[in-house]
Amino acid sequence: MTISLAKCSKPSVRCTILSTSTPELQLGALPDSPNKTPLAVWRPPASVMGSHWVIHAPAFAEEMNKSRHMVARQARRLAANGHTVVVPDLCGTGDSPDSLEVATWQGWVEELCAVVHWARDQGTQSITLWGLRLGCLLALEAAVRLEARAAPPDHLLLWQPLLAGKLQMAQFLRLVTAAAVTRGQEGQTAASVKAALAEGETVEVAGYPLSSILYSGLQDADAAALTLPANTSVTVIEVASQADKPLLPVTAKHLASWQEAGMACTARTVVGDAFWATQELGFADALLNASDEALGAFGAEGPSTQKMDSRRPVSLTIDAERRGVASSVVFRCQSAQLAGRLHVPESFAPKSTGVVIVVGGPQYRVGSHRQFVSLAESLADAGYPVLRFDYRGMGDSDGELAGFTAIHDDIAAGIDALQAAVPVVERVALWGLCDAATAAIAYAGGDPRVVRAALANPWVYSEQGAANVKIKHYYAARIFSLAFWQRLFGGRVALLQSIEDFAKVVVRAIVPRGAHNGTKSDNEDMSWMIDAGDLGGTFLRGLRAFPKPVLLLLSGDDFTAMEFQREVDRNAELRAALEPANIQIHRLADADHTFSRRDWQADVETRTTAFLREA
Repeated sequence: MTISLAKCSKPSVRCTILSTSTPELQLGALPDSPNKTPLAVWRPPASVMGSHWVIHAPAFAEEMNKSRHMVARQARRLAANGHTVVVPDLCGTGDSPDSLEVATWQGWVEELCAVVHWARDQGTQSITLWGLRLGCLLALEAAVRLEARAAPPDHLLLWQPLLAGKLQMAQFLRLVTAAAVTRGQEGQTAASVKAALAEGETVEVAGYPLSSILYSGLQDADAAALTLPANTSVTVIEVASQADKPLLPVTAKHLASWQEAGMACTARTVVGDAFWATQELGFADALLNASDEALGAFGAEGPSTQKMDSRRPVSLTIDAERRGVASSVVFRCQSAQLAGRLHVPESFAPKSTGVVIVVGGPQYRVGSHRQFVSLAESLADAGYPVLRFDYRGMGDSDGELAGFTAIHDDIAAGIDALQAAVPVVERVALWGLCDAATAAIAYAGGDPRVVRAALANPWVYSEQGAANVKIKHYYAARIFSLAFWQRLFGGRVALLQSIEDFAKVVVRAIVPRGAHNGTKSDNEDMSWMIDAGDLGGTFLRGLRAFPKPVLLLLSGDDFTAMEFQREVDRNAELRAALEPANIQIHRLADADHTFSRRDWQADVETRTTAFLREA
């Protein structure tokens, strides 16, 4: 069972929390797994525990990252209805200790099968494989392989299925071209990436190291080539922007072939956000409701009436006492369970400083392209214990999602959890990116345990500021881009729409939406508050309340960093607050918002380590 931590009066005291009325989250690893496959398991309350398990097959790359909050929401709902839900992080994904470079498609299929075999060993009577996007194809291949071993799943639940790996690869490689067009630059293209992969190279795409072996395996994976187990039922649910939208044609085609083969198939569309692809957190409550209905027949009062022993723990592997190995932690913030990952070094750096990575944006504790995993591992190698966690309503953590403006209690609980798990930690550094950087500096001055803050591309958004930055850096770059003019004259740019969008940006840049100076307030404790209407003022108050070392990491090719610089240029008080000797500013001239190239990421890790080591 996972280690659970509570907010304790003495940080060195470890507390165990066992939930009796709500689903319990357990984090650990698949026992005897060569890849130490991390698992998140939601256990039902004893009063409704059934014998049906639901095992998730995740989406690919950033689609997985952006979807984790929806996956966790569904897992909690299913667990509340009596199902045990398992979400694995397959090789090179999520919290996995491996790099994506060593992952293979067939390896993922085997890993998912291993999770199913483990679930059978736990005593489950029936299993649903639940896929999302590319995970649907993964679930289908696993079902075929499991049938050959006389252990097929009973049901397949497919969310927004993507049933050919080559389609996923085509979408993924478009990110290369899109990045070049957005920046008005020539350079790497989808064609050049394919050529490199054909030569057996590993290529970085949007921060992910894509190997030729994984690419080849995905190119060959196709649901059309699979003969599914005839006794397995299938439920397909797609998300659409409007009611009464039909299934996508390719989905309908596959569904018809499965029905012709005698399989029991149902399908529907529901209204919601395309949460796996949205820039901000997306939601689809109707999808959750439809999935609850689809699995209702397998509930505690359904066909699978044999109950498992509610006292029997799930046999996860927990490495919490081993140094040099990332461990799982679940701790409390008020009434919510927060999920985290703890990296404990083999030997500690001087002064017992730990690091809490504050996570923000539409992601969870692993970060875009797993940047927080890499950062945590790098800092632990340098001797610093690190906790990265999901605040309330994000990733695997439950509770109400209030956003980055209301996570002070979450940060405090994270520091408590780090000190409870690693009692030698007396001092803490906060590390945050984007809105998490703003939240971190707003918090830092009110907690004496916080002695340093590393802030990457802080979020000081305003409509007017964002519009000015876009005109100066986006539209100006496009005017001087040969690629843009080629696309325009080639008919690949919607000219009228582009002109309309530009006009709207100009209006926002000229007309301010309210004025804030961020320097005066009737509230005496504003240093602990985040004013969403005046994020520049919030950042300024945070700096003034925290006269300790601060590292600012600013990307040169990032609108968020550009807007921060614009705020500095126009606000003399903020400029003055950045001048003291305790403030270090490091600029990465060509880096994007999340430092997606390995050399940029390494630079951030090196700078952060050097910052922590300074006296």
